[in-house]
Amino acid sequence: MIRRSRRHALALLVACAVLVPAAALAAPKGGGGGGNGGGKGKPTTTTSSTTSSTTTSTTSSTTTTTTAPRMADLAVTITDNPDPWIAVTDPDRNGVKYSVRIENHGAGTAKATWVEGSLDGDNTDVRVTTTSGSCGVIFQWSLAGNLWILTCDLGDIAVGDDPVDITLTAVPCMNFAVGGGGAGDVQSFAGISGVYTNSESWDTFGDNYASETTTVAKQELCPTDQ
Repeated sequence: MIRRSRRHALALLVACAVLVPAAALAAPKGGGGGGNGGGKGKPTTTTSSTTSSTTTSTTSSTTTTTTAPRMADLAVTITDNPDPWIAVTDPDRNGVKYSVRIENHGAGTAKATWVEGSLDGDNTDVRVTTTSGSCGVIFQWSLAGNLWILTCDLGDIAVGDDPVDITLTAVPCMNFAVGGGGAGDVQSFAGISGVYTNSESWDTFGDNYASETTTVAKQELCPTDQ
Protein backbone atom coordinates (compact mmCIF):
# COMPACT_ATOMS: atom_id res chain seq x y z
CA MET A 1 0.00 0.00 0.00
CA ILE A 2 2.84 2.40 0.71
CA ARG A 3 4.48 1.80 -2.67
CA ARG A 4 1.23 2.38 -4.47
CA SER A 5 0.68 5.65 -2.63
CA ARG A 6 4.15 6.87 -3.65
CA ARG A 7 3.53 6.13 -7.28
CA HIS A 8 0.27 8.02 -7.16
CA ALA A 9 1.94 10.95 -5.46
CA LEU A 10 4.73 10.96 -8.07
CA ALA A 11 2.25 10.92 -10.84
CA LEU A 12 0.32 13.76 -9.29
CA LEU A 13 3.48 15.78 -8.83
CA VAL A 14 4.43 15.40 -12.47
CA ALA A 15 0.97 16.40 -13.53
CA CYS A 16 1.06 19.47 -11.37
CA ALA A 17 4.47 20.49 -12.74
CA VAL A 18 3.12 20.42 -16.21
CA LEU A 19 -0.02 22.41 -15.45
CA VAL A 20 1.52 25.14 -13.31
CA PRO A 21 2.64 28.18 -15.39
CA ALA A 22 6.39 28.65 -15.74
CA ALA A 23 6.17 32.11 -14.12
CA ALA A 24 4.85 30.60 -10.89
CA LEU A 25 7.79 28.23 -10.69
CA ALA A 26 10.42 30.94 -11.10
CA ALA A 27 11.96 32.04 -7.75
CA PRO A 28 12.68 35.71 -7.06
CA LYS A 29 16.22 36.91 -7.58
CA GLY A 30 18.35 37.39 -4.51
CA GLY A 31 18.31 35.57 -1.21
CA GLY A 32 15.16 36.04 0.84
CA GLY A 33 12.67 33.67 -0.16
CA GLY A 34 11.79 30.82 2.24
CA GLY A 35 10.21 30.62 5.69
CA ASN A 36 13.59 30.01 7.35
CA GLY A 37 14.98 33.29 5.83
CA GLY A 38 18.31 33.65 4.07
CA GLY A 39 17.50 30.70 1.81
CA LYS A 40 18.55 30.74 -1.76
CA GLY A 41 15.90 31.28 -4.37
CA LYS A 42 14.79 28.41 -6.55
CA PRO A 43 16.67 28.02 -9.83
CA THR A 44 14.98 29.37 -12.92
CA THR A 45 13.76 26.71 -15.33
CA THR A 46 13.97 27.59 -19.02
CA THR A 47 12.04 25.63 -21.59
CA SER A 48 13.56 25.52 -25.09
CA SER A 49 11.38 24.74 -28.01
CA THR A 50 12.88 23.65 -31.37
CA THR A 51 10.86 23.86 -34.55
CA SER A 52 11.75 21.45 -37.34
CA SER A 53 11.13 22.73 -40.88
CA THR A 54 10.72 20.30 -43.74
CA THR A 55 11.40 21.50 -47.32
CA THR A 56 9.99 19.54 -50.23
CA SER A 57 11.91 19.84 -53.52
CA THR A 58 9.94 19.26 -56.71
CA THR A 59 11.83 18.48 -59.96
CA SER A 60 9.99 19.42 -63.11
CA SER A 61 10.30 16.97 -66.01
CA THR A 62 10.33 18.25 -69.62
CA THR A 63 9.37 15.90 -72.44
CA THR A 64 10.96 16.63 -75.83
CA THR A 65 9.29 15.23 -78.92
CA THR A 66 11.50 14.75 -81.98
CA THR A 67 9.71 14.79 -85.34
CA ALA A 68 11.23 12.77 -88.17
CA PRO A 69 12.21 14.89 -91.19
CA ARG A 70 9.84 14.84 -94.14
CA MET A 71 11.48 12.85 -96.92
CA ALA A 72 11.30 13.37 -100.66
CA ASP A 73 10.36 10.67 -103.15
CA LEU A 74 11.67 11.40 -106.64
CA ALA A 75 10.30 9.58 -109.65
CA VAL A 76 11.65 9.49 -113.24
CA THR A 77 9.88 8.44 -116.43
CA ILE A 78 11.17 8.37 -120.04
CA THR A 79 9.29 8.13 -123.34
CA ASP A 80 10.60 8.20 -126.92
CA ASN A 81 9.05 9.44 -130.14
CA PRO A 82 9.00 8.13 -132.81
CA ASP A 83 9.70 4.46 -132.27
CA PRO A 84 10.76 3.05 -134.66
CA TRP A 85 12.70 5.90 -136.25
CA ILE A 86 13.55 5.45 -139.96
CA ALA A 87 15.91 7.90 -141.61
CA VAL A 88 14.19 7.98 -144.98
CA THR A 89 10.92 9.02 -143.34
CA ASP A 90 12.60 11.93 -141.54
CA PRO A 91 14.00 14.18 -144.29
CA ASP A 92 14.01 17.18 -141.94
CA ARG A 93 16.29 15.33 -139.53
CA ASN A 94 14.08 15.87 -136.53
CA GLY A 95 15.54 12.74 -135.01
CA VAL A 96 14.31 10.91 -131.94
CA LYS A 97 12.93 12.91 -129.02
CA TYR A 98 13.36 11.51 -125.53
CA SER A 99 11.10 13.10 -122.93
CA VAL A 100 12.29 12.79 -119.34
CA ARG A 101 9.98 13.80 -116.49
CA ILE A 102 11.12 14.31 -112.88
CA GLU A 103 8.52 14.54 -110.10
CA ASN A 104 8.58 14.65 -106.31
CA HIS A 105 5.91 12.39 -104.80
CA GLY A 106 7.20 12.65 -101.24
CA ALA A 107 6.34 14.71 -98.18
CA GLY A 108 9.51 16.83 -98.16
CA THR A 109 11.62 18.90 -100.53
CA ALA A 110 14.15 17.09 -102.74
CA LYS A 111 17.30 19.16 -102.25
CA ALA A 112 20.13 19.56 -104.76
CA THR A 113 18.43 17.34 -107.33
CA TRP A 114 20.37 16.37 -110.39
CA VAL A 115 19.86 14.04 -113.34
CA GLU A 116 22.36 11.77 -115.06
CA GLY A 117 21.81 9.83 -118.27
CA SER A 118 23.53 8.29 -121.23
CA LEU A 119 22.63 7.92 -124.89
CA ASP A 120 24.11 5.67 -127.54
CA GLY A 121 27.16 7.31 -129.13
CA ASP A 122 25.86 6.68 -132.66
CA ASN A 123 23.88 9.90 -132.70
CA THR A 124 24.55 13.39 -133.97
CA ASP A 125 23.03 16.82 -133.56
CA VAL A 126 22.24 16.07 -129.90
CA ARG A 127 20.31 18.83 -128.12
CA VAL A 128 18.79 19.17 -124.65
CA THR A 129 16.32 21.55 -123.02
CA THR A 130 14.75 21.66 -119.55
CA THR A 131 11.84 23.50 -117.95
CA SER A 132 13.81 24.06 -114.74
CA GLY A 133 17.47 24.20 -113.78
CA SER A 134 20.19 23.61 -116.36
CA CYS A 135 21.30 20.66 -118.51
CA GLY A 136 24.18 19.78 -120.78
CA VAL A 137 25.47 16.89 -122.93
CA ILE A 138 29.03 15.88 -123.76
CA PHE A 139 30.43 13.20 -126.05
CA GLN A 140 32.50 10.53 -124.35
CA TRP A 141 34.72 8.33 -126.49
CA SER A 142 35.58 4.88 -125.20
CA LEU A 143 36.88 1.56 -126.56
CA ALA A 144 33.98 -0.07 -124.76
CA GLY A 145 31.50 2.09 -126.66
CA ASN A 146 30.94 5.77 -127.29
CA LEU A 147 28.27 7.57 -125.28
CA TRP A 148 26.56 10.90 -124.99
CA ILE A 149 26.48 11.85 -121.28
CA LEU A 150 23.60 13.96 -120.00
CA THR A 151 23.83 15.90 -116.72
CA CYS A 152 21.27 18.29 -115.24
CA ASP A 153 21.30 20.43 -112.11
CA LEU A 154 17.68 20.95 -111.07
CA GLY A 155 18.17 22.49 -107.63
CA ASP A 156 15.39 21.94 -105.08
CA ILE A 157 12.07 20.35 -106.02
CA ALA A 158 9.44 21.02 -103.40
CA VAL A 159 6.25 19.06 -102.80
CA GLY A 160 3.58 20.35 -105.18
CA ASP A 161 6.05 21.83 -107.67
CA ASP A 162 5.34 21.29 -111.36
CA PRO A 163 7.19 18.31 -112.87
CA VAL A 164 10.54 19.07 -114.47
CA ASP A 165 10.48 18.11 -118.16
CA ILE A 166 13.79 17.44 -119.92
CA THR A 167 13.81 16.93 -123.69
CA LEU A 168 16.76 15.27 -125.40
CA THR A 169 16.73 15.18 -129.19
CA ALA A 170 19.23 13.19 -131.29
CA VAL A 171 19.60 12.13 -134.91
CA PRO A 172 20.82 8.51 -135.16
CA CYS A 173 23.82 8.01 -137.45
CA MET A 174 26.21 5.28 -138.61
CA ASN A 175 29.90 4.93 -137.87
CA PHE A 176 30.35 2.87 -141.07
CA ALA A 177 28.86 3.28 -144.55
CA VAL A 178 26.84 0.11 -144.40
CA GLY A 179 23.20 -0.74 -144.04
CA GLY A 180 20.48 1.84 -143.80
CA GLY A 181 16.95 2.12 -144.95
CA GLY A 182 15.24 -0.54 -142.85
CA ALA A 183 14.47 -0.54 -139.15
CA GLY A 184 16.66 -2.89 -137.18
CA ASP A 185 19.42 -1.12 -135.28
CA VAL A 186 18.73 -0.50 -131.61
CA GLN A 187 19.86 2.39 -129.49
CA SER A 188 19.04 3.15 -125.89
CA PHE A 189 18.70 6.07 -123.55
CA ALA A 190 19.35 4.59 -120.15
CA GLY A 191 20.58 5.23 -116.65
CA ILE A 192 18.45 8.28 -115.93
CA SER A 193 18.60 9.04 -112.25
CA GLY A 194 17.03 11.72 -110.07
CA VAL A 195 19.51 12.14 -107.25
CA TYR A 196 19.56 14.43 -104.21
CA THR A 197 21.39 15.11 -100.95
CA ASN A 198 19.93 13.75 -97.70
CA SER A 199 16.34 14.11 -98.77
CA GLU A 200 15.15 10.64 -99.74
CA SER A 201 15.36 7.31 -97.97
CA TRP A 202 16.76 4.22 -99.67
CA ASP A 203 13.44 2.37 -99.64
CA THR A 204 11.95 4.76 -102.21
CA PHE A 205 14.75 4.47 -104.77
CA GLY A 206 12.82 2.06 -106.99
CA ASP A 207 11.38 4.78 -109.22
CA ASN A 208 14.56 6.88 -109.38
CA TYR A 209 15.80 5.01 -112.47
CA ALA A 210 14.29 4.55 -115.92
CA SER A 211 15.42 3.64 -119.43
CA GLU A 212 14.03 3.65 -122.95
CA THR A 213 15.09 1.68 -126.03
CA THR A 214 14.36 2.85 -129.57
CA THR A 215 14.50 0.86 -132.79
CA VAL A 216 16.16 2.93 -135.52
CA ALA A 217 17.12 2.64 -139.22
CA LYS A 218 20.15 4.82 -139.81
CA GLN A 219 21.22 6.28 -143.15
CA GLU A 220 23.78 9.04 -142.66
CA LEU A 221 27.30 8.69 -141.37
CA CYS A 222 28.21 10.08 -137.99
CA PRO A 223 30.56 13.11 -138.07
CA THR A 224 34.19 12.20 -137.66
CA ASP A 225 34.81 15.00 -135.19
CA GLN A 226 32.57 13.69 -132.45
